[in-house]
Amino acid sequence: AAQLLAEGWRYLDVRSVPEFDAGHPTGAVNIPLLHAQGGRMVPNPDFQRVVNANFPPETKLVIGCKSGGRSLQAASLLESSGYTSIVASIWLLGGVMILCIGITGLYLGRLFNDAKGRPYYVVSEYVNFPGQGR
Repeated sequence: AAQLLAEGWRYLDVRSVPEFDAGHPTGAVNIPLLHAQGGRMVPNPDFQRVVNANFPPETKLVIGCKSGGRSLQAASLLESSGYTSIVASIWLLGGVMILCIGITGLYLGRLFNDAKGRPYYVVSEYVNFPGQGR
């Protein structure tokens, strides 16, 4: 994701506020898709409105969460409401991560840890879906 952020993409962290407060990527904006409430996660009824107020539909967004489920949900929701440059980070077993880019294609890469144990991601290739541009 660092490569995309260096290219001007914005990082939207859709984890809950306590998860975000425990640590997040530099420059990330937190708009929870779900809120922790009473020991369970409940939908954030203001998610779409807050995203719309902070990011116009043409904004290039990398959407992240803890493991990929919420980022995929958020990406789908935003894409259906007119956002065209959406990347949802998905973490898989073995340290492989896929960054899905809407319907155009996906980035494949691998997760590593630095000397302090912090994760970082290295993109290995871009796969274009047939008939789609980057």
